[in-house]
Amino acid sequence: MFIMAADIVYVALFPQLVAAVYLDYANTYGSLLGFLVAVMLRLASGEATLNLAPLARYGVLHDDTLGHLFPYRTFAMLMSLTVISLTSLVARWLFVGKRVPLHLDVFSCYSSEQLTEQVLTFVEPESMQSQTL
Repeated sequence: MFIMAADIVYVALFPQLVAAVYLDYANTYGSLLGFLVAVMLRLASGEATLNLAPLARYGVLHDDTLGHLFPYRTFAMLMSLTVISLTSLVARWLFVGKRVPLHLDVFSCYSSEQLTEQVLTFVEPESMQSQTL
């Protein structure tokens, strides 16, 4: 059971930690979708200790006696990190760009004060350069 817990931490929680520490645009939308993708990919790969047969076979890198020869845990972790990043960027683009009304932000990731602040940070560098020239 300890190995399965460590597996879930590596596949599902490690990308969450990396995104929270290093990606300033990461938000709840990306986090939730990344977690779901990680868990689905990991469960689809099967687990011998729980007698779960693999639903996904990763190409020719699967042997019936040895099991997966493909690094499926790392693949699930990297896909989770990718989904967190892309979904967070899309959510930011939608809400900060005012393409979607703020009342549809069900996780309250953005407030009107944050939107004003983030829009100003996008505009400031260009306006400062044109003023100094």
